[in-house]
Amino acid sequence: MKHPTKEPSSNGNRKAPRHGQRWADAGAGLGVCDCAGPKLNVPSLLEALGNPAAVISLEYQILATNQAYRDTFNSGDPVSGRRCYEISHNLAVPCCEAGGRCPLRQAAESGERARALHLHHTCRGEEQEMVSIHPLFDSDHQLISCLEILSPARVAKVRPRKGQGLVGRSDSFNHMLELISRVAPADTTVLLLGESGTGKELVAKALHDLGPRARGPFVPVDCSGLTETLFESELFGHEKGAFTGAHRRQTGRFEAAHGGTLLLDEIGELPLTTQSKVLRVLEERTFERVGSSQSRKADVRLVAATNRDLRSMVEAGGFRDDLYYRLEVFPIDLPSLRDRASDIPLLAQHLVEEIATRQGVAPRALTKEAAGLLESHDWPGNVRQLANVLERAMIVGEGPRLEGAELKALLSAESGRSERQRICDALEQSSGDKHRAAQYLDMSYRTLLRRIKEHDLAGYPEYRSRE
Repeated sequence: MKHPTKEPSSNGNRKAPRHGQRWADAGAGLGVCDCAGPKLNVPSLLEALGNPAAVISLEYQILATNQAYRDTFNSGDPVSGRRCYEISHNLAVPCCEAGGRCPLRQAAESGERARALHLHHTCRGEEQEMVSIHPLFDSDHQLISCLEILSPARVAKVRPRKGQGLVGRSDSFNHMLELISRVAPADTTVLLLGESGTGKELVAKALHDLGPRARGPFVPVDCSGLTETLFESELFGHEKGAFTGAHRRQTGRFEAAHGGTLLLDEIGELPLTTQSKVLRVLEERTFERVGSSQSRKADVRLVAATNRDLRSMVEAGGFRDDLYYRLEVFPIDLPSLRDRASDIPLLAQHLVEEIATRQGVAPRALTKEAAGLLESHDWPGNVRQLANVLERAMIVGEGPRLEGAELKALLSAESGRSERQRICDALEQSSGDKHRAAQYLDMSYRTLLRRIKEHDLAGYPEYRSRE
């Protein structure tokens, strides 16, 4: 591994990191360090860390570990002396040579701490862990090895438990998790980008739960369902008598989310006239209830989400550029189900178990054929569409196993319906409630209104509507 030469820092305390070795071998593993001053017992220092930790050479050899590390990867064979990628990844080469990102190599080349979220093969099975690598220098300020500290990824699990929202193990999914883990502890505005049905509200909830406002409220707002006339009242609240029908004071969503997180979902559906009002709150961090002149503090973390291309909307004049740049502090792209197809069997079984719990029935196990059919399907509606198909399968099917034949029939019927027919079915199913119909169709309310107009379905069916 080649290490670039770096100039000493301004205080002169660190020289360029270069390969060296000052560790004294003590039997089965690293025992003491003669870097400077009294000899230090390295294993005892590692034990004090609590989390699984190891000292690893620049050639990826494990030099010393604590008990937590050995318990994590113990397979009956000694850990010290082996390569880290053999233990954690079951690989014959470093992960960076197998298509992954190696934080140890990054730390060794930069001389700075590096982090990455990795899928590790532990004695408990596959687990996502945040890997933090800290360069170690000797008394001559030469890089001699690295300290690896592991911490569990609380945002998701490969083997989900009841109530676990985010499920997956693919590279694109893990990249998204790494971004979530990095930004969650900050009180930063986050913009979630992705197709409809990819789980943007679940990601926003994960950001909230892992962030500094976790004890505060999490308040989601569907911007596509807000009319221009009700927008200010819904977001900022109103005083009694502020307008016709305002018979009592109402608290708005910004006020309800005080001290917590506010999710503005489908923010790309906001009309230009209402975008300016959101921008003002973001800039001034204050708002007034409708009918009041008293300013109130907007103490919220803002997460915005959209399935629209906001940059293109800015160029076309459909979205304010100043609001866009206020929102795009930390964008996270959510992968479509097509881009994480290897996650589908795992995700599908998790969804089946959740559906079974809601229905009060025993879950059905996916057969290999059924899992293969689901994995090869296109899923334009992403996870939400997958959940809908599985729920139908749980209702119409019987037996302990979910067979490929019954899924094939459902998927064939799903693909064969025209968009016009699917809209008609959704309107029938929702008794004409267009908000609910939009949810069934995995599209925003305003998008549904446009499609209804395109297909000349404005009068179909003659049910009540909440327009």
